[in-house]
Amino acid sequence: MQYKKSIMANTKWKYLVLSFLIIGVSFQTNAKGKTVSNTTAITSAKDDSLVILYKAISNIETDKERRKANEAFTKALIHYSHKDLFNAPFDTLRKTISILDAPDNSFRLITWTVYYLKGVYDFYGFILYKQNDSIVSYTLTDNSAKMLKPEELTTTNADWYGALYYKIIKSGTTEDPYYVLLGWDGNDLFTNRKIIDALWFDENYLPNFGKPVFQFKNDDLRQRVIFEFAETASMEVRYEAKYNMIVFDHLSPDKPEKEGHRDNYGSDFSFDALKYDDFKWTLIEDIDIRNAKTKLTNKRKNK
Repeated sequence: MQYKKSIMANTKWKYLVLSFLIIGVSFQTNAKGKTVSNTTAITSAKDDSLVILYKAISNIETDKERRKANEAFTKALIHYSHKDLFNAPFDTLRKTISILDAPDNSFRLITWTVYYLKGVYDFYGFILYKQNDSIVSYTLTDNSAKMLKPEELTTTNADWYGALYYKIIKSGTTEDPYYVLLGWDGNDLFTNRKIIDALWFDENYLPNFGKPVFQFKNDDLRQRVIFEFAETASMEVRYEAKYNMIVFDHLSPDKPEKEGHRDNYGSDFSFDALKYDDFKWTLIEDIDIRNAKTKLTNKRKNK
């Protein structure tokens, strides 16, 4: 019976891919035989088909077949030209995966995740970068599982610390910009993570992740920031544009003896922030979120 279910699931997503390709062909011409813009096609039936393909992954009963289904979704997505992927609104797909446009419209960042039954999340994505008069695509390859000290590393798109991003914040200068990314990582069965990363493009227009711009202590300058907390807990990391601050819950263990065991960490209902100033983001501890301009006395140190 299990084998039969696997065959049915396998057939289902292959049918969905075939349906998608048929829709793709049908939208290339109109009733009079004239060519129709790919971008226009993406906004309608193609957009819906991509959503169906992606949602079908979570209904497949083996990790092997989920990987195959994700490959099918990826192929369907990159079926479009780079220009179309950069410009299409994806009104429906945006509700299912992450599609973020840079504040200066210099790139589009597409990320999504697949949950595997062994209890881990893998992340996938693309950067569509505007280079002169063309659009260049960079595939993101999640290598976070092999990183021993990720907060100390600068990486490329080929060894990306995978995350599902939900915010892009432009930083730096006009001549030397970088982009702070806020993201989520489901990690494993016991903990979740929130990620603050930095994306920048070098002189060859190649994407890099991680930049020493997150100042926590005098000797603690990080390339990226990773918060890990219990699966049963929640943590908010948000950007307050009015004050140019990234505000986040302070994490602590539920019992003193659990210090260092991240699967026992959660919010203690106090808040810290990273304040942007002089090209970098500097830690401000124990802020009053009702008055984000004010730095309060660090009460935790005085306890």
